[in-house]
Amino acid sequence: MGIFVKNYKGLPIKKSDAGNREAIIEKLLAANDIDVPQELVDKETAMLFQEYNYRMRYEKMMNPGDLSFLDINLNERAEELKAQAYLQVKADLIIEGIIDSEGFEITRDEMEEAVTSIAKRQHMDRDTAEGFLGGSALLKRDLLVEKALDFVCANARIEG
Repeated sequence: MGIFVKNYKGLPIKKSDAGNREAIIEKLLAANDIDVPQELVDKETAMLFQEYNYRMRYEKMMNPGDLSFLDINLNERAEELKAQAYLQVKADLIIEGIIDSEGFEITRDEMEEAVTSIAKRQHMDRDTAEGFLGGSALLKRDLLVEKALDFVCANARIEG
């Protein structure tokens, strides 16, 4: 999408947050004021609503007794999901901007290493994991995000 992100090198990060992805993303969000297309926020909101509905159905199915804990104001939940969607889209755009600005790519060796690691963690043979993941665009995206956040950490200004 071509978002220009200027505030990610030398980002001030507390020493205690240096390895905390969520804290780093929060700092990136605060440091970069970018335009977030409403269309993307609307799509993300719809996906979050769908996920929320699936979770609620699952909870109802698994807990047939008292479901009063599920009774929340849908309008209140809608506002929460919209805010969450906005932040997620903004974070995605900022990280994508960093990936583009730095020219990050994932090599075949990095993909192979990730597949091997996943296979080991999931206690399956490598071929099964590779068959499951294939040339997974999601895995590649996750590795690019990890590379971008590692870069931000490596170039951060660590404070007290």
